[in-house]
Amino acid sequence: GTVPLRVPFDKKFGTGPRRRWGELAVALGIVLYLLYIVRIGGDFMSGRYLTAPLLAAVCLLGRLPWNTRKTWLPAAAVIAVLGLVFTRPLPIRSACADLDQLRAQMISQRGVEDEGVFFYRPAALLQALKEPYTEFPRSEWVTEGKALRVLSASRGKMVCVRYSMGYLGYYAGPDVYIVDSFALSDPLLARLPPIPDPFWRIGHFRRWIPDGYVTTLRTGRNAFPDPGIAEYYDHLRLITQGDLWDRRRWAAIWNMNLGRCEPLLRRARRTIFSMPPIDFSCRVVPPTAMERLDRLIALHPDQPAVYLCRGAFEADQQQPRRAIGDFTRVVALQPDNAFAYYHLGTQYAQEHDLDRAIADYRQAIALAPQLADAHRKLGDAYVRQGKLAEAVEELNRAVDLDPEQILACAASGSIYAEQHDWPRALAAFQRFVVALPLEPLGYHQMACVLAAAGNLEAAYQLQIGSPPPLAEALAKLAWVLATHPDAKYRNGTQALRYAQEAVALQPTRTARLLDVLAACYAEAGRFPQAVAAAQNALATATAQGDQRLAEGIRARLRLYEANIPYHLPLPRR
Repeated sequence: GTVPLRVPFDKKFGTGPRRRWGELAVALGIVLYLLYIVRIGGDFMSGRYLTAPLLAAVCLLGRLPWNTRKTWLPAAAVIAVLGLVFTRPLPIRSACADLDQLRAQMISQRGVEDEGVFFYRPAALLQALKEPYTEFPRSEWVTEGKALRVLSASRGKMVCVRYSMGYLGYYAGPDVYIVDSFALSDPLLARLPPIPDPFWRIGHFRRWIPDGYVTTLRTGRNAFPDPGIAEYYDHLRLITQGDLWDRRRWAAIWNMNLGRCEPLLRRARRTIFSMPPIDFSCRVVPPTAMERLDRLIALHPDQPAVYLCRGAFEADQQQPRRAIGDFTRVVALQPDNAFAYYHLGTQYAQEHDLDRAIADYRQAIALAPQLADAHRKLGDAYVRQGKLAEAVEELNRAVDLDPEQILACAASGSIYAEQHDWPRALAAFQRFVVALPLEPLGYHQMACVLAAAGNLEAAYQLQIGSPPPLAEALAKLAWVLATHPDAKYRNGTQALRYAQEAVALQPTRTARLLDVLAACYAEAGRFPQAVAAAQNALATATAQGDQRLAEGIRARLRLYEANIPYHLPLPRR
């Protein structure tokens, strides 16, 4: 047989000057790369920018002769030290009591947020080891994601607008489509320019979400009022969702890469560049912001965008008179800027000058008829003047332009309720619920409208006021839908869905919640389940010593055993 050829280590990899110079070049590249990361403000999130130097460092370590103690002992020591450094909290993290205050201070001073400060306590491994009986990670994004998963399990595909996709997307599951306002994975928003912001800091760019986008995703029908965006989206959808080998798809890819579709976004780009920044929270200390804006205006005294930014910031700081001055300057420099008129109207409305506010809203609508926010604000101004017919017309126009105008839905629903137009009020709040499935106000208002329609007493303390938590709001709505004395307002299937969602969201199943579930099962014709739920509710109420509730549940249980649903008695006139 043949003897395998054994090549010594130094022959295979080389130990001469050429090898040393190559390794030094890689090491120098790692150092320069890290210096660049520090120069641009650091790694915004958990180590994404450190992937390349980590890979290069591992390759260098892999070339070392690990068969000697002189190599692996120092390497093990370095790894141990680094492990201790990066697993122990920094003093600033462990000593700080108010993390939100610390974040605001750090951002205002340096423009860079220490993500370790934000994520250490809710998500660090050491914190989880210290609190073994606490569920980690602890975050409102996790709570929202779990709630969305519960709701999507019974409602099917859902579309939500959020500015985060990590925890929220993971826990929400595959049936929830998240429109990410930072456009990290959105093919349309990523191709739109970011909203101009003089206070931008290292991190993400906020994107404008075009009217009709959420409706398009929810229904699968192109609902963009802007014809340019509508046509551009058709090309983009063919590329991202079309048949892989379709010739039309390859032609769309070719045209997109050659920039032939870019003219379709000209109108959208003009709209975006005329917008003021939309969020100033936790960006800068107000005096520092004002100094920066004043310097920008001194450098560019004829640029309307700078006055628009300063006016938006002054409005955010509750300085309406100064904001009016800057927005008026924008109108003088750029008479066709609809956003300037819109913000002028908002400031005049805040100053209780409703006539001037209405005039400015109308001018904004004349310049940009598709500006749904202007229609909504105009409707609000009419409400304050007592002109309810005009208000409803403008609010409905806002919803027609943009079904995600949830504030317009709530306002029009309240007007319809005052006019005792119960079907339209319910339809308005139903749109609110579809747009904001995690907001308890919509469910609470629907329950209140149904109760008012039947002149019902406050079943289970159902009162018009501050909405309860989500699970309780769902349970109250389910109760009214299942037990309403008027058959035209009862809906057993929908009531049962809301009740099951409430049970899934509520960690502790109370006697009242189980009683609601039993009534919904009975209204849906599922009497064996109604009996079982009522028996559990009765046992829970008895154990809690609530004899009055137990007597009511016992009476309803007898109805379920006789295959009869429970309905509230007709109110006395």
